[in-house]
Amino acid sequence: MVNKVSKGYKWLMLCLVGLGYTTCCMTIWMYYSYYDLMQKYFGATNTQMGYLGTITGLVMIVCWPVGGMVADKVSMRKSFLACMAFTVVFFVILAGLKNFNVYMVMLFASCIMMGVYYTLFGKIVKGVSTPETEGKNTGYFWAIYSLGGSVIGAFGSYFVTKMGMAGWRPLMYLFIGLAVVCAVVCYFSLKEDRFNDWTQLDTNKEKPKFEMKSVSKVLLMPEIWVASLIYFTMLMITCAGIRAVSMMGSVYMVPLGIVTFIGVFRQYIGRVILSPVSGFMIDKWGSSMKVIRLLLVITLVGMAAFFIFPVGGDYFWVGILLVVCCTIGYGMQAPCWMTPISEIGVPVAYHGTAIGLYNGIGCISDAFIYVLCGNWVDKYGDVKGNQISIGFICGMLVLCFVLTLVESKMIEKRRDALGRPLPLKAS
Repeated sequence: MVNKVSKGYKWLMLCLVGLGYTTCCMTIWMYYSYYDLMQKYFGATNTQMGYLGTITGLVMIVCWPVGGMVADKVSMRKSFLACMAFTVVFFVILAGLKNFNVYMVMLFASCIMMGVYYTLFGKIVKGVSTPETEGKNTGYFWAIYSLGGSVIGAFGSYFVTKMGMAGWRPLMYLFIGLAVVCAVVCYFSLKEDRFNDWTQLDTNKEKPKFEMKSVSKVLLMPEIWVASLIYFTMLMITCAGIRAVSMMGSVYMVPLGIVTFIGVFRQYIGRVILSPVSGFMIDKWGSSMKVIRLLLVITLVGMAAFFIFPVGGDYFWVGILLVVCCTIGYGMQAPCWMTPISEIGVPVAYHGTAIGLYNGIGCISDAFIYVLCGNWVDKYGDVKGNQISIGFICGMLVLCFVLTLVESKMIEKRRDALGRPLPLKAS
């Protein structure tokens, strides 16, 4: 496939969708980064805040597939502008809203928007890529998103530190401003005819035009379902990392300076560096499944050390090792969330639909794993509760490893049937 996208336009689109995701994803997952601030602003209880993760996780199971079909049906430009318009309205309301129940209603609407945007950015990244560069470009996307979130987070922390709760409104204005800028850039620059034509890789039997009657064929592809289960289990690495960090102070008595360093490591190195590295590896090896197996092994090494060595302050390095291994797994997995769809050989016209189904199934784990592990810690204490939690996640990651072996075989058979070379390696 010939690459007709210039480097300048590629980076413009990657920055557009990366920074667009920085702002619009906060309409749903703001509590991940600003939990305490939101709780104080709304006067919400911990139970109410806990509902945010469970409810959005469950609602998104439906919104991912629906959003994927919308992203396939509506033009990229219109979809992107609609998402940015929604984001602006959302944060304008949130800048003056203090009613938690109204916020919950807004959150439901945000889930629909995010279902569209999440599949949309996958299509745009794919459009400026070739089969040999999709992995690294996906990694660049996640790095740009992380940098954008870090910059806004730094300003937000400054506002709150200097102004107290009055800093809430300027923080909302930052998200609004970024959404407006992205909308303007999109309006003048996002043109699908400048993207690479992936339909060249479709077979004659697979129609390049989206048709509802053919959606069921995509939804029933066994390769997508196995990939979704891989995603489902792999996502638990994030929870393992959170549990590991929580143990550093309460169990391993790690000094504050080291904890701070690890926090910076997780925020910046985890995505800004490791995601592009992972993307390069996907392109070089021609398989996201191989990269997933590598990051699983690294993560499991940290978990093995956690169970082999005693728990306590004398073995604080074990806690650090666990956090580092989980961070590497967390940072490397992001490019692997999208690239399997291309490797499976899903028709381009149904790429968004496939991503929607893939995420809908894969993200189910987000709806229960945090609550489940939290309950174990509350019931059995920091040491035993975390041992049960890490042990459960460890078992899921072993299952994930086995599933990647199965998926590799399935992808190979499908690509042979489609008459495409395997693997697609970067030169």
